This record gives sequence, C-alpha cells and structure tokens, in this order.
Amino acid sequence: MIQLSKYQIFFFVGYLNFIPCHQALTEDARPSLNIQAFHQQLKEKDLDIIRTLFFKAANNSGDDESISQGREKAEQFLLSYPKDNTILGYLAGFRILDGRKAFWPLSKKEAIDAGLAQFDQILLNDPNNVEVRFLRGGLSFHLPFFFARHKLAVADLKSCNLAITNAPKGAFSEVFLVNASHIFNETGVLLKDN
Repeated sequence: MIQLSKYQIFFFVGYLNFIPCHQALTEDARPSLNIQAFHQQLKEKDLDIIRTLFFKAANNSGDDESISQGREKAEQFLLSYPKDNTILGYLAGFRILDGRKAFWPLSKKEAIDAGLAQFDQILLNDPNNVEVRFLRGGLSFHLPFFFARHKLAVADLKSCNLAITNAPKGAFSEVFLVNASHIFNETGVLLKDN
C-alpha cells in the first residue's frame, strides 16, 4: 500500500483541478468559474439578437420579416428568461410596430394602445429600466397627437439620455447604444433642450 503525505495529496488534487499547488493548500482555493456572469453574457447575446431585429424593423418602417423573426426570438428567449422586463419591452415594441403596419385604422390604434399599455405596466414594475423607457419614448415620439404621448416621450428620452450619459462604460449593449444615438439625433429633442 502506498502512503502519501498530506502535501502530496493536495498536490495531486490541485493538479487534477488545474489549481496550482500553493493554492490547493489554501482553504478557499476553488475554480474561479462565475456561473452568474456566464449566464449574464449569454443573456446579453440573446438580447442583442432581439435588439438587432427590432431596430432593423423600426428603421424599415415595419419590415414584416424582421418583426416576425424578432417576435419569435423574443418569445423563445422569454422561455429561458421568464418575466424579463427588457424582453417584455421588446415584445411590446414589436406589437407597436405591428400596429404601424396594419391596414385598418382601428387595428392600428388597438395594436399601438396594447403595446403602450404593456410598456406602461413594465415601467410601473421596473421604473429604472432605461432600455424599456427608451423604447417607449422612441416609439411614442412620432405617434399622432390623439395618443397624447409626446410629452411623455420627450421626458422618457431625456431621462434615458441622462442615464446613458452617466452610466459606466459597458453598462449598455453596443447594439443598443448605436441605435439609441440614431434616435436621439433623429428626434432632436435633446439637442434643443440640453
């Protein structure tokens, strides 16, 4: 029978776990795999797919293919991230884009009202969600006067600009920031009032 010293056992265990020997002797030597960070990175990649399809659809005045693909992806990702307010916000945005492309005026209004109600509910539950607030502001800005959303849209865009400007680098997705800058430039709201 082979007798191994305590040091030799720790060395062997440390070697198998790819932990240097001197770390294997310490109590808190564990693999440094951060599962939560990995899941967050995966979620951000999934969100970037939805963001790309959404802004493509929004920039092409209701591109049917991008809307349907984006809605499908968002619903699919919602299964992996249930009750995620950002994904729910993009689903509300796709609903408004559906309303913009609807043929009948009543169908347009019903779809847009439903999307706006979803945005309002999401922001009631998560008022600090800058991305959803930006989506609501950007989509509401050009709505006709009878929706009575222009002042709220301007307030949303201003608060988003402030939050984005004051956020640390990397707090927001690059896909989101690029499209947000286009919306800020297009609306001109922030250029006049700041």
